Amino acid sequence: MPAVELTDTPRPGCPHCHGTGAVEQDSAAGVPITAYCDCWRPERAWLLAYVPRWIARRWLGWTDRPYFTDAPPF
Repeated sequence: MPAVELTDTPRPGCPHCHGTGAVEQDSAAGVPITAYCDCWRPERAWLLAYVPRWIARRWLGWTDRPYFTDAPPF
């Protein structure tokens, strides 16, 4: 169901992540570990209102069909 949701974004002037919201750390095995920065919490979101389907289709371009497919065109 289409909805309007207000979400948190990373702080653009953050000195730790430089606005990306994540900080990469090197581990002992040489594989980078990505951790969220303190300036951003992606789980924080508020649902403001559900949008009726006819409004979402007409003005927001929403569709029930998937946008992309892995089926070949031939």
